[in-house]
Amino acid sequence: MPVFNAIADAAATAEAYSRTAREFADLGDVRGVLYAVRCASAAILSAADLTGELRPSRQNGGQQA
Repeated sequence: MPVFNAIADAAATAEAYSRTAREFADLGDVRGVLYAVRCASAAILSAADLTGELRPSRQNGGQQA
């Protein structure tokens, strides 16, 4: 299902940025941490938005969109 692939991609992106944020934190790089955390957050929000496509729609009688 394409939606699951998109969610998996967004989650993988969030994971990569989370690891990067940890590495920047270990180095004490404030700008790097801020950037990586914002990117991880955006990826998670993207995955969360995509989950809306998995919920049944009220407009089509409760069937999956």
